[in-house]
Amino acid sequence: MSFVISKTRLAPIKGLTVPRLELQAAVMASRLKSKIFEEIDLEIDETYFWSDSKIILHYLSNTQRRFSTYVSHRVAEIVSNSDVKEWYHIPGKMNVADDCTRGKEIQDWTPYCCWIIGPEFLMLHEAEWPSTKEVPVIDETELEIKGSVLAVVTTPSIDMVQWENYSSWRKLHRLYAWWMRYKCILRCRAKKISPLPERQAMVLSTADLEEASMALCKQAQV
Repeated sequence: MSFVISKTRLAPIKGLTVPRLELQAAVMASRLKSKIFEEIDLEIDETYFWSDSKIILHYLSNTQRRFSTYVSHRVAEIVSNSDVKEWYHIPGKMNVADDCTRGKEIQDWTPYCCWIIGPEFLMLHEAEWPSTKEVPVIDETELEIKGSVLAVVTTPSIDMVQWENYSSWRKLHRLYAWWMRYKCILRCRAKKISPLPERQAMVLSTADLEEASMALCKQAQV
């Protein structure tokens, strides 16, 4: 095992959420991989990324949800520089990458410290590594899911009255009552049911006229 390169950053003064900081760390890791592959001549058989952030692993393994623009752009870069199958989870206590930001004493930085030689489990067989490939279950409130917008479009109804074509209320009133009667009969035929007897009468009923009056009043307010 050999130490090749490292990079660390402090959180910016501008406030960022912890999940965003962890996502940015994953981006930096994927960029380091690309840089290493460009600079060394050795053939790399396998690559492993270790993260103690379950949110990051959830972002990378999820293919159904649409995340916010900030998350989507960074996840896209990570996926372009690495394979999702290369990402593993590691408990926070075993993640040596945090040593650079935990204020360790200078005497702790020896050639045999975990930062240089890596965590002890890497010396073990892969089956004994503290990792799981299952998609972690995350509280949805911690995820930056892209919001959805419901757009409602209204179109003119076929019942809209051309008021200027009628010179008297009585004529409009009765014509519209007949139109509503006809529409009711057509709907009954479409549903293959028989209309009520009063709907088939040859004269308009009081109920027909009252229904037409109510419908015309509503259309006048549109």
